[in-house]
Amino acid sequence: MPSILLYPPDIENLLEYVAAFHQHGIPLELHLAFVLDAKKEQTCKPVRNERAMFTVYKKAHGPKYQTLEAPDGMIYHCSMAADGRRSDPGVLRDSNLLEYWRSIYPLYLFRMVADTAYPNNDVISAMYRRPRNERLQYLNQLFNQILSPERVTVEWGYEKIVDLWAFVDYKKCQKLLKSNVEAIWHLAVWLTNLHNCVNGGNQISEYFEVKPPTLEEYIANTLH
Repeated sequence: MPSILLYPPDIENLLEYVAAFHQHGIPLELHLAFVLDAKKEQTCKPVRNERAMFTVYKKAHGPKYQTLEAPDGMIYHCSMAADGRRSDPGVLRDSNLLEYWRSIYPLYLFRMVADTAYPNNDVISAMYRRPRNERLQYLNQLFNQILSPERVTVEWGYEKIVDLWAFVDYKKCQKLLKSNVEAIWHLAVWLTNLHNCVNGGNQISEYFEVKPPTLEEYIANTLH
């Protein structure tokens, strides 16, 4: 469903998200509204294209998905499945998220925060990576210190998906050439959003003190 791949918020939601980040010490000038990250979901070892799905860092097989989490606990974007060996910037490039973001009003007025794997540009405020055998400059350390607690909230969203739909995290049942693993993950993301709406929030929305849309509002804006 296109709405799972990118659910467009309106200007009122975006301003509310910026205010939520500001309450946690993020300067308003950054216009931060979302948290960006990528999630590798483990599967069984495929009988073909094994190298494409293997990640040395995780020592596991499986595709990688890119998501965009909002302060109300909603997952506003979930990319198509990418090869597990792809880096996070590679998944970002293939998703065309930046091009879309820069072309749509009012999205291009707001930014997203990401970890050190991502580039720093007009759309993304990425954490600073410490140079090898060197220390970060003080201002860069301060920037990371302020944004780090907010950035890790995206991990709570991944945890929620797995807690609600444990099947997607049971790699013996996730067989790339025998079942549509990508569709199952996208469905789990959408159902997690529905669960958030029905329950009036989750851990992320409570942390930022932002209520998610009602079930009727979310369905009306996605099933069209």
